[in-house]
Amino acid sequence: MGMFDSVYLDAEAAKLVRCVHEHPQEMAELQTKSLDSTGTHYYVVKVQLYRQAPWIPGRAIGVIEPYGPEGSFYLVDRTLLLKSDLTATIRGYTHCHQCLAVVYDTGREDMWTGSLDSRRPWLEWELIFTYGVLQETRPIKLESRDEVKAGLERRGLRVLDDQDPLATRYRAQHRS
Repeated sequence: MGMFDSVYLDAEAAKLVRCVHEHPQEMAELQTKSLDSTGTHYYVVKVQLYRQAPWIPGRAIGVIEPYGPEGSFYLVDRTLLLKSDLTATIRGYTHCHQCLAVVYDTGREDMWTGSLDSRRPWLEWELIFTYGVLQETRPIKLESRDEVKAGLERRGLRVLDDQDPLATRYRAQHRS
């Protein structure tokens, strides 16, 4: 697989990047090999592209803020984002984390999950930037839940009904 970079979209940009079921991909990690593939994080905020600044030894990366009366705290990240003037087409891909996972029986036992596993719809887009501004998005592949089910069944795997108690429990245990 190798290294990749990650692109995260704010609510405004996510409206342009939806799954086939119309879920916006807000703050979903879109992986890409279209950039340097060095594990860098990019953010699209109000359609402007930003690159996360590299960590500098000795620089505080967060602040601790109190939370509640029990003495708990939040660690609030203070990451520097640098405005980018990149002109490029970035191919980004992910699974829709808002779509209900399709649970299926793998046919082989696993010590952690038994014989069950899950898959979500695969999503791929081209994000077109000019001088760092997101101009357009083009869907490349937007898989539906029905296509996921059909693909698993073609491979001879048994897909559980969404309401099946085992599927419901599996999703609850795996927060999928």
